[in-house]
Amino acid sequence: MLLILKKKWGGENLIFELNEGINLAWVNLKVDPDKKDSAELMFQSRQSLEADVSALRDVPIGASQILYLRTEDVDEQYDRLKNKVKVLQIPVTKPYGMREWYLKDLNGYILCFGQELG
Repeated sequence: MLLILKKKWGGENLIFELNEGINLAWVNLKVDPDKKDSAELMFQSRQSLEADVSALRDVPIGASQILYLRTEDVDEQYDRLKNKVKVLQIPVTKPYGMREWYLKDLNGYILCFGQELG
């Protein structure tokens, strides 16, 4: 349950804050979700992320990010790239309706590719 404490400024720009004691494992922010060129930003707790990607369990916390990229055919993409990259997680279907796989690129960044199912 999301409880809003206050809206910090008006117009089209808003900041919402949660009541104390509410902890979220995952938050997804969508800007213009009905448009093809919409923006989407996802935040995930360390504990939740480690449960999703076991390869991150022993990685020290630092300035890091995971880039989440949507694709049309995640399995075909995985098959094409799996022998060319360091795979962290093979394609799996998640309970939230996405099929995803993770890789680590040459610069050490983690990329997740996801396909919306149904």
